Amino acid sequence: MCSSDLTVQFVSKNISLDNSPNGTVPGAVGLPGGTLAFEAGVITLGSNQTRIDQFANVAFTAAKGIQLQGTGGLTTPGDLTLTAPVVVGLTGADQTLVAGGAVVLNPVSTTPTMAAGLGARLAVVGASVTDNTRIQLPSGIARLEATAGDVTLGGSAVLDAGGVSKNFYDQTRYTDGGQVTLRAAQGSVELAAGSVVNVSAQSQAGSVALLDRKSTRLYSSHLVIS
Repeated sequence: MCSSDLTVQFVSKNISLDNSPNGTVPGAVGLPGGTLAFEAGVITLGSNQTRIDQFANVAFTAAKGIQLQGTGGLTTPGDLTLTAPVVVGLTGADQTLVAGGAVVLNPVSTTPTMAAGLGARLAVVGASVTDNTRIQLPSGIARLEATAGDVTLGGSAVLDAGGVSKNFYDQTRYTDGGQVTLRAAQGSVELAAGSVVNVSAQSQAGSVALLDRKSTRLYSSHLVIS
């Protein structure tokens, strides 16, 4: 069992977290406590399922951004905090982040420069989910789901699954818009003023689903579907 005030920190230029050997562990022993923190320029979440036990808080801080690669996911029993200017999916990525506690995505002041691939999928599941940063999944699928509390998009949140243009020799082709689902199984879905959800496309627009138990509240948010 970790002490409640213990912090274990990994700091590097870049950090890649995955379970390439697809190994398993016995599981948690005792109640989780303390904080496990990762800090880097770029943090990559890679293949297969990674489970982090024993810690009440897991934090990722990436000055340039967090990128999703391959098919996999991350599970933790406590709170999960991601701080980055952007979360991007590389082409074909399919990642699921699950926390037993609250999930919070925070922005940083730097301008996002990381490029996203096409058709990535990201699911974020927690007791509550709050997004205040940019999630970039061109023609992809984003799902934010709260199992107990609310799903909240703050005023700086951008959920962008819109279509893009691609040049093939002398031809320009357009990809379809993706899908965004915001679901609060027991609470509400709230889009603060200034938040943006984009599934628009030059070709075929995507879809947005707002699903909740209590209410959906939109405060001058910007839904771009056409």
